[in-house]
This record gives sequence, C-alpha cells and structure tokens, in this order.
Amino acid sequence: MKRFLLYSILLIAGGANVLAQQGSLTANVNVDKYPTVSFVWHEQNPNTIPAADFALAEGTEARDITVENLNLVNKPANQSLIVLWEDMASQGTHMYDFSQRILLDFFGSMRAQDEVLVATFNRHAPEEKVMRPLTDGFTTNKQDVLKKVAQYPHSTRTYRDRPLESDVFPAVNEALQTMQKRDKEGFAKAIIVITSGMPLENSATNSVVSVQQLALQYHIPVYVVQYAANHGPSTKLEGLANDTYGQNVTCVSANHSQNIEKGKQALRQFYSVIPTRYAGKDYRITYTTKSPRGHQEQMLKLTVAGFEYQQTFVTPSHTFGSWVKANVLLFILLVILTLILIGAVVFYIIYVKRKHEREIGNVVNMQNQQMQKAEGEIMRQQQELNAYRMQQAKQEEREAQEKAEQERERLMNLMRTKNLYPRLQYIVNGESQSYEIHQLETIIGRTAKQADVVISDDTVSRRHALIVFDGEHFLISDCNSTNGTIVDGVPVTQPMPLRDHSLINLGSILINFNL
Repeated sequence: MKRFLLYSILLIAGGANVLAQQGSLTANVNVDKYPTVSFVWHEQNPNTIPAADFALAEGTEARDITVENLNLVNKPANQSLIVLWEDMASQGTHMYDFSQRILLDFFGSMRAQDEVLVATFNRHAPEEKVMRPLTDGFTTNKQDVLKKVAQYPHSTRTYRDRPLESDVFPAVNEALQTMQKRDKEGFAKAIIVITSGMPLENSATNSVVSVQQLALQYHIPVYVVQYAANHGPSTKLEGLANDTYGQNVTCVSANHSQNIEKGKQALRQFYSVIPTRYAGKDYRITYTTKSPRGHQEQMLKLTVAGFEYQQTFVTPSHTFGSWVKANVLLFILLVILTLILIGAVVFYIIYVKRKHEREIGNVVNMQNQQMQKAEGEIMRQQQELNAYRMQQAKQEEREAQEKAEQERERLMNLMRTKNLYPRLQYIVNGESQSYEIHQLETIIGRTAKQADVVISDDTVSRRHALIVFDGEHFLISDCNSTNGTIVDGVPVTQPMPLRDHSLINLGSILINFNL
C-alpha cells in the first residue's frame, strides 16, 4: 500500500513538470472571446416588468441579454402611514358613516409597532392648511387613534360653489411633504385617502399631475378608497393610485352595508401589501460581451420600459478558466493523476477505519447494554416519584377547595347573622331603581350576561365595577371600565372600602350605597 502511494506521488510530479513546459507555449493564447457580464437592476415599480421591456440600446457591444426576476428585495418590517379622511358636509351622513366605520375597523386591526398620522380635510382658504390633524403627529397609540376617530364630529361647513368637491390633491400634496420629512429606517411609507371621489382642480399645483410627480419623486405610493355610491368614481384618483404604485378601490353599491364591508376589506388588503409594494423589485441582467478578456472598457446602454441606463464595464482579465480552455488535454491529465492519488488515500483510510471499528465493537455493545439497564431503572423510579407527586397535588387541591368553601360559608353566615345586606339606589332614565346585595361578590355593568346589577346606560361598561365583602368591609374595585369608577369624589385605582351612604359614580350614573 505504501509503495502504491509513493508511485502515485512520483507520477503526479512528473505530469506537473510536463504541464509547466507545455503551458509556457500556450500562455498567450486567448480562446475565451465572450465573457459574461451580470449586474442587479432595482425597480421602484412593484409589478413585474416583462423581460421584453429590457433591451440593449443600439451601439452596445453585447448580445444574448437575459432578465431574471430575483424577488430578493427585503421588505420593511414596519409601516409609517398618513390617513387622509375627507369630511364634506354636503356629502351627507352616509359618507361620514362609511369612512368612520371602515377607519375604526382598520385601526383596530393595526399592529402595535406601526405608526400613523390621521388628518381630515375638505376645502381650505389660501392661507390655511388643508390637512386638519386628529392625532398629535405620528403615533403608535392605536387606542388614542380609535377614540379620536370615534368622537370626531361630522363637519357642518358647506360651500356654495361646487359643494360636493374637496381639495383632495392639496391634501395629498401636504401629506407627501410631511411624510418626506419623516426619516424612519425600516418603515414602509404610504398615504391612504378616504374620499367621495370628487376632487376639485382649480390651479396647476392643485392637480393630479403635480401630486403624481411629487409622489414618484419621494417614492411614496398613494392608496385610495372612493365612496361613489351617488355618482361615478374619479378616474384621476384611480390614475393617481396606479401611477404612484398604490392601489384604488371604488365602492359604488346602492347598499350602504355592502359599501362599508368592501371599504373594510380594501383597507385591510392595502395594509397587507404596502411593505411588499413599497420595496419594489430586483432583476438580474446578464449578457455576453463581444469584447475579449483583458480588452478595453465597454459602455453598456440598457433601456428599461423606455428609460435609458448607461454603465461602463471593464472587460475581465485572464483567469484560470480561460487557461483551462487553452490547455484542455494537459488539464485532463492532471485531473486523472489527482483522482488516482485521492482514490488510493481514500482506500487506505477506509481500511484503517473498518479495522478500528471491529476492535471497539464489543466494547460499544457492552456499554449500550449497561446504559439500557440503568435507563430502565431510572425510568421506573421516575414513574414512582411522578405518581407520588400527583397524589400529593390532588390532596393539596382538595384541601384548598375545602378551605375556600369554608371561608365562603363563614362570610355568608356573617352577612346573615349581622344582617349585612347593603342596598344600592340609583336613577336610570328618570326611573329610581335599587338592588340589595345578598352575595359575597357583586358585579355592576350594562349587560345581564356579565353583571349582577344591570344598569342600562351607555356610559356604563358591560362589566364596570365589582363589590366584594371580605368579612369586615364591602370593597369596590374598577373592572378596567371606559369611564372609570369614582367613590366620594376619589377615583378607584385599587380596592376601596365603602361606607354607609357612600356615593359611587359609574360614568354618568350616581349610586347611593346604604348599609
């Protein structure tokens, strides 16, 4: 075996000497005439551009161009949105109800880390800003956004001239300027417009063309939802959305509920595609140059959907690959000799390995048997320990339940013996009502499914407050209600004892607690 390895090494050394002599004769021969050039082209357009729209311009010394859609662009993890809410009094309550309900649904489903700026708009005087922010700038506090949208009053301002048309394009223009100043890494930017689809155009700056150019310059797409149930949709708004690589959805049904559902689905669909569409697409452009290796620089002129792109490339220098093509026979001989040596080494390694495996086989088998026996004993002991622990846990659980039941019975007996049955007295819708407490825990709320004391008032939450008897006092605590709980003028932030004639405020309802 050792002699075979020695002969193989000597044979390879001799072959390498022949290759060195032969190479000196062919080193200046360049048979690789057409090297390949490849680079990545990025497009803001999120839609796939057909390969036919990529072409080499006239005069480029190249051939055989190919285009590959890489789909490797990393989309941003978060979103930064400006939502423009049209509020025209002349459009009536249907438009207001439509936009308010789809926005409440949208903001209720947004992720916590995404930020939003909400602003309303209608018409503005020359010295006024058209955007009227609802939020204090960009915010991630969705509960605050939901509250402000829900409480926003419908505009009562009307206009004699073109009463149904709004300044949607100036509003988008202001939103683009605001978003451009928002320097946020890792955020997909977009503007969402909720409108009736009747834009007012009365100047060069107040036009779809100027807004579209600005959106493309800033790389900020515009998404539009049009509520056009009483008239046709605006093709200019649809064009603005499509040309800025956003999307447009038009709600034109005579059924108001169907329009609302379509609007909700549109906003959710926008939200799901904004990061991907904002990122755009990457394409790998590959072509074969007609210039030889080690030649002069080459100018590439590429047109993409009518846009011309120029780039200078330095032709590749001579490489190992070009040498191989010029010395094919010598390279094959070197490969054969190398494979012989590798085969011999591999054979020797396999022989030594198998011999070693036979020697340690018996030892491994014996160790495995001992380990299996030990593992079986450990498993049996573990099962016994688990059974004991389970029995102890059940016993402790029964004792805890008995103790809790005894304590509850003691407190109920205490209420009966001391006649501790306080009465709650309150007025709802002008009618005086009362409730006498006979249990240890009493829930006050708006719905019978969640409360013992039902108070039918919109300022009272479904599960508003809880009164508990602990053996000494009746304690009241707030159940995370919307309007909070106040006792004797003090907000309840933790369980608070009630006294005879304590006054409890639940929203707009006043309750008198009498022992």
